[in-house]
Amino acid sequence: MSNKYITIDHGDGPVTHAFGGPGDYATLCGCSDNDDYAAIPTPRGQKIDCASCLSIWKQAKTYRSSDFEEKSHG
Repeated sequence: MSNKYITIDHGDGPVTHAFGGPGDYATLCGCSDNDDYAAIPTPRGQKIDCASCLSIWKQAKTYRSSDFEEKSHG
């Protein structure tokens, strides 16, 4: 798995997602890689083919860093 992509076999074939971080929400669209579905190696040259990840990415591009206020959670 690369730092940008994660491929998960959801039972009806593999889907390549934007990587969101390890664990409960491993993909940008919120899929997990630690339950019934397992991450599998992403083929070289594979592109993200998850429609939900694409939709989230397109919406996120409309924001700038100045739109956010970082607060510590402690």
